[in-house]
Amino acid sequence: MRLLSVLGLAAAITISCQENKTTVQEPVKSVAETSKTLTKEEHLAEFERYSRGVEKILLLDGDNNRKAKMILKYVKESRLEQIEKKKTLIKLMNKVKLSIEDQKEIVYLIDKHLSK
Repeated sequence: MRLLSVLGLAAAITISCQENKTTVQEPVKSVAETSKTLTKEEHLAEFERYSRGVEKILLLDGDNNRKAKMILKYVKESRLEQIEKKKTLIKLMNKVKLSIEDQKEIVYLIDKHLSK
């Protein structure tokens, strides 16, 4: 008899807990998400800084591995969106007239380091 009472009580508690419709407080935006949103002026300034730095690196003489490592520093520091950084990099490589093979190698090395 006790066993049936205990099992019945356990079932009642389980069912009542499952029906509980209390709401959980929505998480507050993290500091990282808040800092990623840039105003228009900040965005333009960040874009200019990123573009100038990457273009200077692309104009340097040297191997592509060294260029990719230097560009990677700008990519990691920049607060621009990842897609925008990559598009800007490709446009700048076309602007300084890098060969297609060099472009592919630099983009590959940067993607390889970012995926780690």
